[in-house]
Amino acid sequence: MEMPNLHPTSEEKKENLRKLFADPKVGQKRKKYLYYIFQGMSIIQVAEKLVVGESSVRNEMTAIYHELNLAGLNGLLEQYKLSFQELYPSIKDIEGKSEVSEVGRNAPEVYRHPHPPRTIEVPYWLAAMIGGVFVILIGLVIISFLNRNVHAILPTSTEVAFAALPTNVPTNPPLTITNIPAIAPIPTTKTTIPTNIPSPSQPPTEIPTPSETPTSLPTMTPTPSLALPFLDNFDNGLRPEWQVVKGEPMFINGRVGRTSGELRLSLGDTALSNYTLEFDYYNLRNCANCIFVEMVIGTKINLSLVGGAIGGDFSRLSAFDNSQWEDLITDSVSKEGHVKLQILGNHFNLFLDSIPSEPVIYGSESDTRGPIVVTINNGAFIDNFSLSGQ
Repeated sequence: MEMPNLHPTSEEKKENLRKLFADPKVGQKRKKYLYYIFQGMSIIQVAEKLVVGESSVRNEMTAIYHELNLAGLNGLLEQYKLSFQELYPSIKDIEGKSEVSEVGRNAPEVYRHPHPPRTIEVPYWLAAMIGGVFVILIGLVIISFLNRNVHAILPTSTEVAFAALPTNVPTNPPLTITNIPAIAPIPTTKTTIPTNIPSPSQPPTEIPTPSETPTSLPTMTPTPSLALPFLDNFDNGLRPEWQVVKGEPMFINGRVGRTSGELRLSLGDTALSNYTLEFDYYNLRNCANCIFVEMVIGTKINLSLVGGAIGGDFSRLSAFDNSQWEDLITDSVSKEGHVKLQILGNHFNLFLDSIPSEPVIYGSESDTRGPIVVTINNGAFIDNFSLSGQ
């Protein structure tokens, strides 16, 4: 009697396992039992896993112990677990392999039967989806085919509409426009820009002079002598002592100016002498050679606020004698401020914002008598006009 090999080698163990699974009836079943046993399952768990009876698993395991000359489960785990896992690493290797016969195993490699191919199981939901897509594609092809044939047979809506239109519709003759009056050309006006405007960095070299002759007083209704002191803040318009010689006054914030053109006012008569004239002025702007405020006193004396070059506005007290103007006092002024002129006989004292200029003596006392003619122009305004006696 041959003694069993108690310490088989690795190859001998694999050969013993192949013999154990050689019977097609029980070989596949034994592989599954051993696979799950070597995974650590108990006999009860293996029976539940494979949905077989517990006794069937126990009987088959007893037969395996006997054929491998093992005492029980511990010997099986110690000697054959590693060799089994090398032959069948996963359950797929067990389910996909079929053992060849002993003759086929010993035959050359080229004569062995190949392993059966694995089948790919497609889930039902995926198969249904693929089938649905296929049906939709077939439907689209059929619809496209039907539409093409229908359009080829039936006329289009445009063709039907044109067919319904009458063919003998008269056409209107083309419109002709005649006797269009020619448009007169728009007259243009050329503006000549002066070339001798002084530069901002230099003071004006020529002081604009008033009119060649002093403003002549129009014939006015005689008024009684002006009672001094006289003050008009223009809050309620013009006081009745004023006479409007030219233009129309405009009042803004208690100040008087002109609406358009120039405003010329007259005050007093020849009885006016030896007095102090004061007023506030506003809104002088950059306007070369523009006269903003002008006061003609009597027949010879002229006090004016004149715009020079940019930033160069100035005041001027001048006299008209021997058919020409003579400047008595010239000084710079700001855009708004206060003017005060004292007249005593033929003596003149001019104050600009309370700053005195050099006193001047000119002519005779008769040259300084009233009336006073005030002219406002170029957007300027005056306020708080007063006359007081000396």
